[in-house]
Amino acid sequence: MTSVRIVKSKVTGYKSLEVFGHSGYSEEGSDIVCASISTATDLIISILEKFSVDTRLEIREDSAYVLCEICETEGNSAKKSEITNVVGGFAEYIKDVSCVYPEYLKCVITQE
Repeated sequence: MTSVRIVKSKVTGYKSLEVFGHSGYSEEGSDIVCASISTATDLIISILEKFSVDTRLEIREDSAYVLCEICETEGNSAKKSEITNVVGGFAEYIKDVSCVYPEYLKCVITQE
């Protein structure tokens, strides 16, 4: 099962997103759940980089682990609306996929 943990922050709107584990829906190369999660995760990181959002990334491909921490800086506070919209869209998408494939994807959103 893949787990997605999203942490909300009062300063930037969102603090981090963490994706880990293999979905186990199908064999490698034909796993549509894994492909949708991977694509969405790559896209969100690319968009944050395009908006010059200050992030700290930790990616371990061998263990299917991605951590994207959104730094609580003044520049990111000014971009709160963009961060909230982009990460919020990612969160909604992941929640939708987890509703369709609950045995393969778990999504937890918390507030700090």
